[in-house]
Amino acid sequence: MIFDTLANLELYVPAVPHMKTVIETMDRGDLYKEEPGAYKTPDPNVTYLITEFETSNKSDPFMFHKNTTVIEIVLSGHDLLSIAWRENKDQLLAYDKATDTGTLDGDPIAVYQGEEGRFAVFFPGEPYRLGVSSSGQPDKVKRVVFRIAD
Repeated sequence: MIFDTLANLELYVPAVPHMKTVIETMDRGDLYKEEPGAYKTPDPNVTYLITEFETSNKSDPFMFHKNTTVIEIVLSGHDLLSIAWRENKDQLLAYDKATDTGTLDGDPIAVYQGEEGRFAVFFPGEPYRLGVSSSGQPDKVKRVVFRIAD
């Protein structure tokens, strides 16, 4: 897992080579104006979703991907992102092979403040959760989620 600011996005190209496509897409600047939905990039291994949601105080199960690296970039709003141990895979709730998305139970081992200008990278097998209110009050969050097929 990587958690940093957008100013440092280029530092992670050696770890995530498809990050170049993410940077090019972000540099266009259209993401802040785009409507929620699924989008493609010129790189067939990189797609992205624009999502908008309201945070809550409820903790949903952790999610993970077996064959996908996910880059979560907050475009506006605030929420908490948390990670759990990979070993929690023994507490699997569900896995959908078509979307390469699974859910599992567990306790967080680290929590990060998601806010505009920050991003997180979750590698295959890393359980994460997001969308939890950082203030105890609902907040509207807009984020872009890049999915890189590994």
